[in-house]
Amino acid sequence: MLDYRQLILDNLETIVLVLVGLLVLALFFFIINTVRLNQLHKRYRQLMRGVDKSNLEELIFKQMEKLKELQTKVETVQGEHSQVQKDIEKSLGPVGIVRYNAFNDVGSDLSFSIALLNREKNGFVLTSLFGREDSRIFAKPIENGDSSYKMTDEEKEAVQRAVQNLERNK
Repeated sequence: MLDYRQLILDNLETIVLVLVGLLVLALFFFIINTVRLNQLHKRYRQLMRGVDKSNLEELIFKQMEKLKELQTKVETVQGEHSQVQKDIEKSLGPVGIVRYNAFNDVGSDLSFSIALLNREKNGFVLTSLFGREDSRIFAKPIENGDSSYKMTDEEKEAVQRAVQNLERNK
């Protein structure tokens, strides 16, 4: 039978050398890990100290406050933007103008019809008739691109031009 005690005693030098080698290897890895840990700890302290001597936690809280302020400003701007959009929808925008000679005895195209509409094709058409003896101005309401009053060909053309300008700007 094999005697394990005798085998261990015969190879004791080899076993001790292997254990010492493993111990030296473990010590080497321990030193390397300690150096790396110290470097990591130093970088961590620098990170926590921050650029302006404030720590990372303070920087995060400051950024959160700035973010809240920006969010409030964005919400305000969005509300104002919505109101401006509504105002634009109702404002007079597309314009159509037609100049013409209303009377044969007047030289230039001094008479005109101008249509001022909003985005919903509501507004008015203004007509000025210029003659040698007098001038007259007429206004007619426009709803959905048409008037409840009888319009002249020039007024219809002015409204049509305003609607075309509206379509072009969409």
